[in-house]
Amino acid sequence: MSPGFIASIVAVSVSVAQLWGCSPHPGPARSASAPTLPSDAVFEVLQAAGRTYVIQGQAAEPPTVRGAVSVLAQGRTLEVVTGDVIEPPLSFTLVGPRGSCTTTASLSAKVGFDSGWRDAIALDGCRTDPTEQRLALVGEVADARWLPPEELLEADSEAVPTSEFFEGNLSGKSMHRRRSFPGLGLSFEQRWLAPAVEPPATRILEGSKVLSAFVGDVEGAVRAGSRWLFVVRHGADRSVLELSANQLLPRLGNPPPPAPTTQPPLTTTSASSALPSALDLGAISGSASASPKPQLSSAPVVVRNIQRTGAELTITVETPRDESLTLELSLPPTLPLPLAVGQRLVLSVRAKATAKERAGVFCFAEDGRLLLAIGTGPGTGHGISVREGGAFGPESGGGHSVMLTFAARELTLSDRWTALDSDAGRFAAWGVSRAPSPRRPRALSYALVRID
Repeated sequence: MSPGFIASIVAVSVSVAQLWGCSPHPGPARSASAPTLPSDAVFEVLQAAGRTYVIQGQAAEPPTVRGAVSVLAQGRTLEVVTGDVIEPPLSFTLVGPRGSCTTTASLSAKVGFDSGWRDAIALDGCRTDPTEQRLALVGEVADARWLPPEELLEADSEAVPTSEFFEGNLSGKSMHRRRSFPGLGLSFEQRWLAPAVEPPATRILEGSKVLSAFVGDVEGAVRAGSRWLFVVRHGADRSVLELSANQLLPRLGNPPPPAPTTQPPLTTTSASSALPSALDLGAISGSASASPKPQLSSAPVVVRNIQRTGAELTITVETPRDESLTLELSLPPTLPLPLAVGQRLVLSVRAKATAKERAGVFCFAEDGRLLLAIGTGPGTGHGISVREGGAFGPESGGGHSVMLTFAARELTLSDRWTALDSDAGRFAAWGVSRAPSPRRPRALSYALVRID
């Protein structure tokens, strides 16, 4: 489990709910005094193997007996060992987007992750959907409740309904997002030029005065009497910050990275704006390839990081379940990439070609526009049809051309990049079918990269 507590807990909880069909191995049935917990403590919550657990922190030592070990998604494991009966029982209040719940806790436990053991307390109730994000407060907190942020979004000072928000349609506009909570005299504001190349900073304002800033998003708040706790997402992690004297202090998980309190000038450095006005495709040389794993089928993702070293590209995207996936591509370094950090995509990745659909990586904008396709194998899929064409001359190193059909346009592709103009947009196109060795069949490869 990573220090960014909630993202990992949710991912593990889903896996446990789906894949673990056995109960944890019981430990010795002994009695122990209830641990002393600070009244203002905040804990993470895990639901697994039919029970809900409050995770106290790193265990000083592993258990002396073993529990049932389950292999989870992506090779992770989880193990639960119950321990001593707690006397007198403790009380906790769990708070999440679906409401609050108060219950007793009468059993200690240890939860083992790939990263080590955590001391935990098994709750007698408060079971719910394992994917729900919840915090645990000590004792019975009758007025504890989860508050979603009230959000205002503007593009060039004009309101944009968040239900219709798609940053790709607002490219070049000055964006302003304001989140606030009823009863709180502070607001959380972000400003950036669309599309966002890097995660925008969140600045905490009291009126027009900036108090502090961090890199991350405020996803929700827990109010309990005069206490305010904020769940903040930064990268693949989430943490909890508590408001104290107009300062947000870390209470759980690693705090988000700090950011400047002043807003830098808004300048565009997006991939689309970096396209030259007259791209000379004839001067671009080099092939295209992709490592098609893991498999996805039309999954919405957000681009979190792009690293480019020469022709090699490593693109990190995040799914709605906070899973981080890495795409490894190869494209000529002089060919602009039609993707940017912060961009929302629909991604399809197929690792094995079939007679009907090819292997490869296919990136689409949310409105369905094709942005990037790097595929192998004959057939039709994602609106693209390819087949092998005629043989190249000896001066081209052998091999065959590729006949590609897309958006009612047919084009003969070779190992030299060329333009494909269609009603769907303008693309740089490349394709070749060569035998990796004299004894192996020819492998058909092609690429389409949006350049308009």
